[in-house]
Amino acid sequence: MLNLATMLPMKWGLRVTVIAFCIVVFGGCLPSPTVACGDGTVICSAGTSCVNVGTDQAEFLCATPSQFDECTDLKKNAACTTVDGKIGTCISDSKICIEDICGDGIVAATEQCDDSNISSRDGCSRDCQSDETCGNGVVDGITGEECDSGVPGQSGDGCSSNCFAEARQWIDTPSARIPELSHHSMAYDSKRKKVVLFGGINALGDDSGQTWEFDGVVWSPRTFTISPEPRVGQQMVYDSKRGVMVLFGGDVLGALSNDTWTYNGVEWLAITSQNLPPARTDHAMAYDALHDRVVLFGGFGENSVILGDTWFFDGINWAAATPTTAPPARQMASMAFDAARGTVVLFGGRSALGAPTNDTWELRNTVWSAGAAAQSPPERFSHAMSYNASTQRVLVVAGAQSFADFLGDAWAYDGSTWTRDNTDAPALVGHALAFDSDRHRTVLFGGEINFLDSAGTQHFRKTWSFDQAGWHDITVALDSSPYVTFSSLAIDPLLGQAVLAGGDHIMQLPAGETWLFDGAVWRLGSVGPRTSNHAMTFDPRRQRIVLFGGGTDPAAVSAIDDTLEFNGTSWTELTFAASPPARMSHAMVADTARNNIVMFGGKTADDIGTPLAINDTWVLDDTWHQIAGAGPSARYQHAMAYDAKRRKVVLFGGANLQAAQPVLGDTWEFDGTSWTEWHGAIDGPSPRFLASMAFDAKRGVIVLYGGQTFRALNNEVWEFDGERWTQQRPLNSPQGGLSPMLAFDTKTNSVLLVNPGQGLETKHYTFASEYPAEQCVVDEDADHDDLSACDDPDCFGRCYPTCSATYSDCDRNVGPHCGDGT
Repeated sequence: MLNLATMLPMKWGLRVTVIAFCIVVFGGCLPSPTVACGDGTVICSAGTSCVNVGTDQAEFLCATPSQFDECTDLKKNAACTTVDGKIGTCISDSKICIEDICGDGIVAATEQCDDSNISSRDGCSRDCQSDETCGNGVVDGITGEECDSGVPGQSGDGCSSNCFAEARQWIDTPSARIPELSHHSMAYDSKRKKVVLFGGINALGDDSGQTWEFDGVVWSPRTFTISPEPRVGQQMVYDSKRGVMVLFGGDVLGALSNDTWTYNGVEWLAITSQNLPPARTDHAMAYDALHDRVVLFGGFGENSVILGDTWFFDGINWAAATPTTAPPARQMASMAFDAARGTVVLFGGRSALGAPTNDTWELRNTVWSAGAAAQSPPERFSHAMSYNASTQRVLVVAGAQSFADFLGDAWAYDGSTWTRDNTDAPALVGHALAFDSDRHRTVLFGGEINFLDSAGTQHFRKTWSFDQAGWHDITVALDSSPYVTFSSLAIDPLLGQAVLAGGDHIMQLPAGETWLFDGAVWRLGSVGPRTSNHAMTFDPRRQRIVLFGGGTDPAAVSAIDDTLEFNGTSWTELTFAASPPARMSHAMVADTARNNIVMFGGKTADDIGTPLAINDTWVLDDTWHQIAGAGPSARYQHAMAYDAKRRKVVLFGGANLQAAQPVLGDTWEFDGTSWTEWHGAIDGPSPRFLASMAFDAKRGVIVLYGGQTFRALNNEVWEFDGERWTQQRPLNSPQGGLSPMLAFDTKTNSVLLVNPGQGLETKHYTFASEYPAEQCVVDEDADHDDLSACDDPDCFGRCYPTCSATYSDCDRNVGPHCGDGT
């Protein structure tokens, strides 16, 4: 017979005192007086069998028949009980029961690891209960862990991705407004489809070190741990081959600089070059796409020298060019790459003698030559210049002829002739231009008027666009935030924005406004429904925000039964053969598992205006239809949210002034077919109405905030996981507000609060520690846990409700998904 045990490499592993041998024949073992296992180091005696318990290599021990019997009908690695009543594990393919002993090198059912010792700090704890990695669910205090939630790499759940404790808190999210700026730099990132702005000087005379991005509608700030120092007069261009902005030089707090930085949309990186142009400010720069290089010319150098040198940057190093002919030295000129003709065009600037110029120069390969002089624009400096790919012309806008004489014109250059644009251009200096190739328009931002004249400098924060129809002021009407009550809030995950519609102004008049929030900026959108006390949610079926009902007075005499949808730009009424009765103060949520909307309750009015609570349940899929059966009692101003983890609608509280119990504190669940009242062993929130709830898709719990009793508003925070209600005590809680609104913000991966009780403050409910959660929309490892984008659990819920990575499968290659940059 063939003894396979003698043919295997051997590792010691004696676990019993009885010596035997095992001859393997078609999976069976035959006893023999003695047998050597493997290379003979382990000897098994009569009545026992050789069993290979190794994983990566052979490791033998001798097993008794009872050890086989103890694993009968059990699976491999299942828990078992040894013959002497101790806890064991069925190991190896042969399934023998051995006692669980930490330090024996065998990972038992009760162990997470076993490295053959009982020491810690070596990848396996001394009790074999932890592999000493963050995210294994075991707090390894000896290695410095403060917590371990059992989800590797996830922050924002009370335990950071590095296993340090996080505190629940409300984070202020004030609406950001780009300041008035001049002498900043700006370029268009065609990869991310955003205009990027950096630096400049603000209205207070302070240099800026901020980075802003313009998505075609609003400006949003970006913050970084490392970025260029505040400066003015720097230049920045977009390197389309490498997909990065390239920034050089500028006046850094009174000192000229010659540093080089790149920005890829995720981080700023300082570039170390073998050669560097001399320090300067107010130079000209352009990206030459034909030769894959950044071109730099002139500027104001050290010792007040006006420069006339030419430099090339290939993405790694700067190199000085030595053309036989070159433009005269100058500062405050502008330069652009003419893609149609493959040339770099330079125009104007302030000469070494201080006079404005209007000469045109072109750079082909390494040769400068004077350009066409036909109908050249008037002399100027501190103008802005960019190439318009739609018209295939270089555009020059405004500038100054002296420190008290500024221009308000625009000129286009086709390579042979300058032509004045007949539309009125903004009269500015120190502004910046960038051509948005996706929206086919030139974008202008900022600048100054009254350029250092006796009236003083006035900075602008307006944004202009230039297309075939001329110049348009596209500055978004911004406010710190809308100021309404009894409105409704919903997140549009496709557009990545929160939508707030309708509501009452302070004078109790329906607002008729739609406000959009991108996570940083509130902006006033299109005219909205003139209603308040309505309900609104994102419809997973229509991929639009849907609104129903509401009224124009608190008594609900004029409650309406309209169903409206919002596509991100405008509202449209939907018509159905049947519709729910008119109502207000109802609640409506999206059931993403069943691809529909669920609406419950609210109030209407009788003939004399007395509010009447209702308790009907309606579902909107392709049509509206009512759900039969008993459910919660009639009520209004209740809170409702959809638990995507358990696939149930959860309802809490509300009011009914005509009922024996006017303020309610019960909890109900709807599974798509019927309602069931939840009864927990521990009481939940006290009775209240006008509270708000949202499902935290990242942590899998429903969050409830605020509410009102007959006595007062409150600012309590409760969480519901389906098993119990638990009151939370976050740091810096906001004061109680009237009709607060919660929604799960898929951009920040946290619950968003819009609280009308405090001037409509905007806050996020989250966890905070030294280690931030990932941004997820780009391939960035902000919390340094070696995970990013869809590979990082911090992305959970990013696409909720369209695609929740936490609780459902999602084809991440089709449609909106975590990591798609949207």
